[in-house]
Amino acid sequence: MVTRIQNDIADKLAGIPGVASVGFAAAVPMEGIDPNWDEVRIEGKDYGGEDPPLRLFNFPSPGYFQTMGTRLVAGRDFTWTDNYELRDVAMVSENFARESWGSAAAAIGKRIRQSSNMPWDEVIGVVQDVRHNGVDESAPAIVYWPAMQKNPYLPQPAIDAPRSVTFALRSTRAGNESFLTEVQQAVWSVNGNLPLASVQTMQEIYDASMARTSFTLVMLAIAGSMALLLGVIGEQADLTYPYTYLGAGPDSLAKLADHPPAKKEKPMFIFGAGAFARTDGEAVAAVAARAALSIGVVKDGWNGFNVLHSAASRVGGLDLGLVPGQGGLDALEMAAGGVDVLFNLAADEIAIAPGPFVVYIGSHGDKGAQRADVILPAAAYTEKSGIYVNTEGRPQFSERAVFPPGDAREDWAILR
Repeated sequence: MVTRIQNDIADKLAGIPGVASVGFAAAVPMEGIDPNWDEVRIEGKDYGGEDPPLRLFNFPSPGYFQTMGTRLVAGRDFTWTDNYELRDVAMVSENFARESWGSAAAAIGKRIRQSSNMPWDEVIGVVQDVRHNGVDESAPAIVYWPAMQKNPYLPQPAIDAPRSVTFALRSTRAGNESFLTEVQQAVWSVNGNLPLASVQTMQEIYDASMARTSFTLVMLAIAGSMALLLGVIGEQADLTYPYTYLGAGPDSLAKLADHPPAKKEKPMFIFGAGAFARTDGEAVAAVAARAALSIGVVKDGWNGFNVLHSAASRVGGLDLGLVPGQGGLDALEMAAGGVDVLFNLAADEIAIAPGPFVVYIGSHGDKGAQRADVILPAAAYTEKSGIYVNTEGRPQFSERAVFPPGDAREDWAILR
């Protein structure tokens, strides 16, 4: 069991001379790992038909808060008994408690849960706020779940636990090379196949967060100095950086083509893909091409025409020439019922009308799978090696991390 192995590792680490305490969690503050977010419902609260707000959440072990120096404000910490008996308990940050119930003390004994098919969890503890996302951001409201929980989506008893965690050790020997060797030996004594990864002191993590803040400030300063050079056509909005508003639609783009500004060395257009997905998309593309040529966005030695796409590796599909041939149908026309049989290659963002017989090849079981007549399970991106292309057209290689489960196959193996 994953959590028992993690518990054994924590016990071994705690036995190293000079270690005062040990804990682990799915992520530690300022580490740079994207946090987990989800809706969190409060018992007795009326949301007026709206979804509850998203909350950051984490999965700490017993002793994690003590190790990190996060003060317990009210109630108690998790115990290993809470974990192994799968007790329905939770902890929250102080700002979450104040926002929800007025004070930290008032939060103890209240109940929360993630969704309607999950049990209510009793709040047993409140800890001080932490700047999880970096020193430049305010402390978010956080919900803490035990490291080991019931999985409501599988037949009971089913257990859910984070497989990837970060261990925290409090020791005066931190940063010492011999100490690192003893840590590795302690981990290997439980599982000899586990390497140490991203070993850092909290000071190093803090310094890295400060460096990211400095870089952000530099980029904001650069953007600010370019304010008069940034123009926007479309819906007027607060983009958090200075820009010149040029108009709302294609007419404004046409005016820009007819009356181009003073020539610049490397002008650039950045279009959202939605600009060309409209019913008048071809006309918009024609105007955009005319404006690009008149302004010099496309010229010898320079191509500054960019389209930001919203679907994974769509640029790669275009590079491969996956567009309708002469007299062919585009994706929306096929989805609208223009074919008898439709092979859906995980295009879950496109609604398919009744009529076509749909064969779905994908991994997530979203809208496309729900509409399908036949489902051929495919490997997820973590379960296959491949080449992906980002919006800049840069190829990015990925290696398989795990094998696909059950009858799932890599896409090429399904289609061959």
